[in-house]
Amino acid sequence: MQMAGDLVTGQYYSFVYGRQVQPDEIPSFCFHGVKARYFEDVLGYMKENNYINITAEEYYRIRQGKMEKPGNAIMVSFDDGTGSIWSVAYPLLEKYGFRATVFLIPGRISASTKSLPNLKDVWASEATLEEIDARDESSRPFLTWEEVRRVHETGVIDFQSHGMEHRQVFIGPDIVDFVRPENIRKYTFFQFSMFDELDLKNPDKTVLEPGSPVYQSAPRLSDNPRYHDDDRLKKACIDFVRNEGGAVFFEGKDWRTRLEAVVSQYRSSHLPEERIESLEEQRQAMLLEMHESKEQIEKNLPGKVVRHFCYPWGVSGRISQRLLNETGYVTAYTGRIRRNIRLTLKQNPNELYRIGPDFFYLLPGKGRDTLFGVLKRKVTKRARRGTHHLSY
Repeated sequence: MQMAGDLVTGQYYSFVYGRQVQPDEIPSFCFHGVKARYFEDVLGYMKENNYINITAEEYYRIRQGKMEKPGNAIMVSFDDGTGSIWSVAYPLLEKYGFRATVFLIPGRISASTKSLPNLKDVWASEATLEEIDARDESSRPFLTWEEVRRVHETGVIDFQSHGMEHRQVFIGPDIVDFVRPENIRKYTFFQFSMFDELDLKNPDKTVLEPGSPVYQSAPRLSDNPRYHDDDRLKKACIDFVRNEGGAVFFEGKDWRTRLEAVVSQYRSSHLPEERIESLEEQRQAMLLEMHESKEQIEKNLPGKVVRHFCYPWGVSGRISQRLLNETGYVTAYTGRIRRNIRLTLKQNPNELYRIGPDFFYLLPGKGRDTLFGVLKRKVTKRARRGTHHLSY
């Protein structure tokens, strides 16, 4: 509904409505993982229509007056640092002569000294396209530091920070769901990042106990302090599910009513062992998310200076924005703020915005799509997938 309102009121880039890119606009797109044929089509469209892809650092230099803005400048960036950056994006960017920015999550990058196959191996007939395209869904969905270093040395990709762990935190005692087989299958492990037991580098090895309460949550860098839940209540729910048959328990139509009764009974007979973190604890956790991610990238890429940040989940708050510059960042990319969903050269450098790749083919050029076509596909995809948020 928010996107529809923004479109109707003209908040998007002018090119989204079939017009040309305005002189003060730099169309900026946020990708995550990519498949080979799709991303090659994207780069082919850019090449055929003479677009120049600038990095986050170049955008900053342009707004500082230290670099001239290319006439057909756009920005293509990637969040998270999934394995397809190495397997697909890097070889194709190099092939077509483009550069891009990747906002990394160091806490999810493996220290492995090995590199998995990429498109260059496919072109040499040493790997299959199916194998390459499956990287993000494999047991190693994120880049390794060896892959990051090898790409960094080519200069094709500018690595910046997406926070240390990309976590959410519980923010209050309201239970919105319970860990169960259905939501484990439906949601990616990103959606369970509020659980301390989640091993961020080896999510497939983490066992989330069925019955664990899922409380209302929010991104770590929002203004919401963390709620530390009652471990005894969690254990009571887990034990109840285990005693009632484990995963089979959730096949009954009344599973939620029965679990909520366990919660109600526990809370009526126990003093809660729960608390909200202090303002200082929140501040230190936020600083760690910003500072350690910067430090880890610079440590693993000698000579690299990290000074551009992308807020995990696209969410920031007054506290995190105040802390941002203390850690040496000069720009930050976030979600829409005050209906600001265009990247220009005049907006607050701590409130920069990108749009999704669904809108990419609305850029002026040969083969241009229509807004109606884009919206039809988005609605169909959303109806098929449903919400991608577990608890907020």
